[in-house]
Amino acid sequence: MRWTRFSSGGSVAVATVCALAMLIFMTACRSTDRASGAIALPRTTWPVQKLNKNSPGKVTRQPRQKSTAARPTPTRTQPEPTLPLVPITESRGIVVLVNTQSLFIVADFSFNPVPKPGQRLAIFRNGQRVAEARTSAFARGSFVAADILTGEARLNDEVRAE
Repeated sequence: MRWTRFSSGGSVAVATVCALAMLIFMTACRSTDRASGAIALPRTTWPVQKLNKNSPGKVTRQPRQKSTAARPTPTRTQPEPTLPLVPITESRGIVVLVNTQSLFIVADFSFNPVPKPGQRLAIFRNGQRVAEARTSAFARGSFVAADILTGEARLNDEVRAE
């Protein structure tokens, strides 16, 4: 079935028409100088006086050049001050999972140092200390599991290592 549809000439005719249209378009884009038959290059300079074809005797103006006075003069720019690189030493994370039955949390320490197993964590909500936890040995990437020792933790609470 596929071969019979191709042999009908439909797709070949479309390809031929597209090729001819592209050829016509390419030849139309190349303008030639009729007097000499050479390919005309774009004009980069204008004559001092040019007569207008519509009204004989009138001289058209030259294209306006950008004045150099309008350009701002370049000034010396001071190099931007480089900010000092400060290493991140404190661990800060966010509570991403809370299990109230088993009393543990999972905290995400993205872009921060991951606390060591057995380290105490303080959990803050709106700047107030609301809970305390201790990290366990379960960690994967930037995620750390911790057992809740005191208080109550909720999602999106801030976790800081002590």
